[in-house]
Amino acid sequence: MKRLLMGLTLALLLSHVVVAADDDPDTVYTNLQKAIEEKKPAADIKPLAVQLLKLTARPDGDAAAVKHAQELSRYAEYQLYTLAAAGPAPVTVELFSALEEASPKSEYLLSGYGTYLAALGPAKGGPAAEKALNNFPEDIYLLAYAASDAFGKQANDKALGYARRAIASRAKVPEGMNLNGMHYIAGMVYGAKNQFFECNKELRTALPSLSGDNERLARALYYLGMSNYQLGRTALNKAQVLEGQKYADQAAALASSVKSQAYQLAQTIKVDAARMR
Repeated sequence: MKRLLMGLTLALLLSHVVVAADDDPDTVYTNLQKAIEEKKPAADIKPLAVQLLKLTARPDGDAAAVKHAQELSRYAEYQLYTLAAAGPAPVTVELFSALEEASPKSEYLLSGYGTYLAALGPAKGGPAAEKALNNFPEDIYLLAYAASDAFGKQANDKALGYARRAIASRAKVPEGMNLNGMHYIAGMVYGAKNQFFECNKELRTALPSLSGDNERLARALYYLGMSNYQLGRTALNKAQVLEGQKYADQAAALASSVKSQAYQLAQTIKVDAARMR
């Protein structure tokens, strides 16, 4: 009995030591480093990195202690990010979502959202981008992704909101990206709402970027035709009405889903323009 009690006491002491070690950021950091160096699988690295992020989430102590905790946290974030970026897609989703949950404002998230959203796919990418915007509301890539996703799902008001935010954002436009797609989305939604002045402004900006995409080009030209026609009629500006006819004729000349509508619009404008002085 005495030996049994001693054995239980020893087991409890060892258990206490393990728990204490698991609660020590430096110990977890060392274990994470070792797992990385030994090229352990993501399944082994993820819990260590997440644990370290939890332990360093609210650092206390003097300035040196806080700085040390922040360095450990940044190391864990970086390891999750690099492994997530390397893929494959299921690993990307698992590790990036873990990083996002544990450290939703990590500096590494913005670098990896492109890879993460691609790995999620169209069905889940849009909601994920919208969620990310709660922490990075000015990020142009996320705004553009959310706008395009909403526009593709015919959620026009939501698409317009994100597109306008992207256009107005003071954040730096990512290299290799421009805002022409946002001007196109905004212009098309304005056109559907019969907000002709705004439609005309946005689609004129987007137009040069649509060359080679006959469907989107024709749709933009159709709405430019409609907008300039209506604006010209209101202002009794024959030149603008005729400009609307030009756009409608160009849309009608392209093979697209609006070819017939554009032709009818062009004929209507031609008749009305002939009556104007």
